[in-house]
Amino acid sequence: MRSRLVAVAVALSVTACGEQTLSAFGNLDTPISLAIHETTSDLFIASHGSNDLRVYNVKKADFLVAPARLFPLSIPTVRSPIAVAAAEHFVFVVSGATAEVGFVTLDVPPGAFGPRSVDGPDGFPITQAIDAVPTAAVAFAAAFGFAEAEGGALADHLILAGLSPDGDGGKLVVVRPPHLAPGESGVEPLPSIVTELELPGVFPAGLAIDPTGLVVEGEEEPIPPAIDCRTVAIADSRIAEGHRPGVILTKARVSPDGAFSFDGPGETVEIRVPVMLPSGALEDRLAGARAVAFAPAPVTPALVEAVAADPCATRSGRLFVVLDPAYCVGALSCPNVAVLDLADEAPFGVLATDSTTGGPAAFQLPGAQLGLVAVTGPFTITGAFNPGVVDENGRALQAEGIPELTLFTSSDGALTYLAGGFGTFLEAPGVRADPDPVFLLSSRSMGPSSDVNVSRTDSRQRGVENVQPAVTVPAGARPRSEFWTAGFEIPLPGLEDVGSNGALAARSLRLPADASITFLEPVPVQASTDPLLADRAIPATFGDLVCDGFPIVSVSPDGRSIEVNLAAPGFVNPEGCSAGQLHVGIFPPKGMPWTLAGSVTGFVGRIPNETSRDFDVFAGSDLLFRFTTPDDPLPRGATFAWSTSSGFDFFRVDPGFFGLMPASVVSFGSASSTRVFVAYSGANSLLRLNPVRTSRDELGILQ
Repeated sequence: MRSRLVAVAVALSVTACGEQTLSAFGNLDTPISLAIHETTSDLFIASHGSNDLRVYNVKKADFLVAPARLFPLSIPTVRSPIAVAAAEHFVFVVSGATAEVGFVTLDVPPGAFGPRSVDGPDGFPITQAIDAVPTAAVAFAAAFGFAEAEGGALADHLILAGLSPDGDGGKLVVVRPPHLAPGESGVEPLPSIVTELELPGVFPAGLAIDPTGLVVEGEEEPIPPAIDCRTVAIADSRIAEGHRPGVILTKARVSPDGAFSFDGPGETVEIRVPVMLPSGALEDRLAGARAVAFAPAPVTPALVEAVAADPCATRSGRLFVVLDPAYCVGALSCPNVAVLDLADEAPFGVLATDSTTGGPAAFQLPGAQLGLVAVTGPFTITGAFNPGVVDENGRALQAEGIPELTLFTSSDGALTYLAGGFGTFLEAPGVRADPDPVFLLSSRSMGPSSDVNVSRTDSRQRGVENVQPAVTVPAGARPRSEFWTAGFEIPLPGLEDVGSNGALAARSLRLPADASITFLEPVPVQASTDPLLADRAIPATFGDLVCDGFPIVSVSPDGRSIEVNLAAPGFVNPEGCSAGQLHVGIFPPKGMPWTLAGSVTGFVGRIPNETSRDFDVFAGSDLLFRFTTPDDPLPRGATFAWSTSSGFDFFRVDPGFFGLMPASVVSFGSASSTRVFVAYSGANSLLRLNPVRTSRDELGILQ
């Protein structure tokens, strides 16, 4: 009897021969892309290293075996595959090295063995060349009367996005698998390119097609519409002067006679999101897109009727977008994912509003975001909370009945959950549901807070150990989850040493020629004719020497030099403060000696030393927390640290593949039995998880 290898990798420690690993039955070699065939429950895994597909049956929880049953099924395909997509009768495989598409048929004749590549007379897989550098692909199937006579082959299509060979833009290429044209017989079926759409100036990085299916569980299969017409979203990643990046929306139409067409290059939805500059100011920027996914549209009889009445109506009215980080240049922090609400009329898309934060649905998830998948619920996730729904004590309630989850793959190997709802999906002819206004998913039950108390971090002096400020989160505040520092008469961040004070005798100080900073960056120096409101140039002091410093009265336009007041009234600077060998730092004003800085927000500003005075700290228009100065005096250099919490953490699953980036993610099944699969090329492994149960013990590793 054949001994079955389990689906979870088993590590064997062999003392004499070192450590060895017994792989699971897939024998994967650099898995790069995944595709699920819903009808057969087969997961197709494109292996970049072995130029083949392996097949894992989700329901049987096992890899398909080859005719030689000691080995997994290996389907030869194109060289260096980078993408795989499944329709109804065919699986499409895209080569990154040769810019061509290969085909695997899922219609297995009697006596044949499993899915197999479509081969030509020479025994090698048939391919279709593409005049573009492929970047993304999506497959879909449509039911047409004439296609049934040909076994349904013409119902499958692959939309492939790529860059033009000359590098000045992109294009969409639509490929049909090997087929016979209507009325033809006795000739070898061949694949074909049915249409192309030029996208001048666009760098397409991701594709998504409006979800459909139009089959209601428990209902008779509906009559398909006269044409299959769906919205296609194209992620444009190009950031260039004069170019409008974002998401391009167009319609893909397939008529009953098989003709395929696009509604032109389509409309561009601009994605303008707020970024934080090093100065702490907020700036709206235009972001490019790296990947896109439509929110699932719940299939109901009303939806089927609505599509029959208007085949081109957008089924799903919500689009999740991974933003390309190129737009973040020079910013301290910036969102890496956004949520768009779509419409059939102009404007075709707007940034959704999140009722939990009160701001735009644009979020900075942990790590660099690579890809995403939207999964239909409803879900109740163990240990997760809905931050938008609280009980009478202000605690967030258990996250139950979540209609949809979007899982983002991150550069740190983890998956991050975003509960975004269905959005404005089509629910009747000309009628759309209201959008879901709550987007966040939390593993905390508490609201916004200062979750680590203020602590003294400098060398303490006798008698002032217990003197410290207070931090509170008043009603209406929206703190960030970050680490904060406050200092009493400490240098401004990045301006601790701006050169020797030898030049101060001439009332000015110029930065060295090779200085990497200016008096405008990383923190703008504050100049004023009022000595108490001007930043100060203070020489480094030793022993008992204490200098009030010299107020800054002006900053040169290029930010390379400052002019100081050497004789400000009330400022005490003993003779040693002007020694030429001392180095100079830039300190806050004498009348505003406190400085505040956050690990994400950056430098916030200066605060007066008014005892027991409350100061509201803002980032842009958002109130973050309230800072209360202490009653008792403090010595120069006293510093404090604490952290604040926004009241939610993005819910995450960490498989423990530290340093390994996920290459592809797909989902399969209904809400009661959903499974998510993630390919890790560097580990030759797949992660299998149930999104409802998130403990490490629930994760399976397939190799």
